[in-house]
Amino acid sequence: SKKEILLGSLKSKNIEELDGYLKRCLNDEERNEIIKEVRDRMGKVDMIVSEQEMKALDSIILAGYQEELEEERELGKKESKLEIAKNMLKKKLSLDLIKELTGLSIETIKSIVL
Repeated sequence: SKKEILLGSLKSKNIEELDGYLKRCLNDEERNEIIKEVRDRMGKVDMIVSEQEMKALDSIILAGYQEELEEERELGKKESKLEIAKNMLKKKLSLDLIKELTGLSIETIKSIVL
């Protein structure tokens, strides 16, 4: 029956399968109108998914930049400490005092080239 065919069309996995069901019970004009509406709605769904995916991607990118900035800050802090320690060594301060003031290990301080 026409009702069974239309109900079967709801299970369609793609436009071609839907069109096959609709050909059995609708004229060309009705079928084309329904196919156009389905395509329009599918496009809107694709667009919504794309916007959601873009927001998720933006969040991932932002998190990556934040992590990279934090790494740069940490690197900058360490380089700054190394420069301070280098100046302290030039002034002949003790390794223990340099360690206490900079938080650097004795091994790191000893590795600084003057």
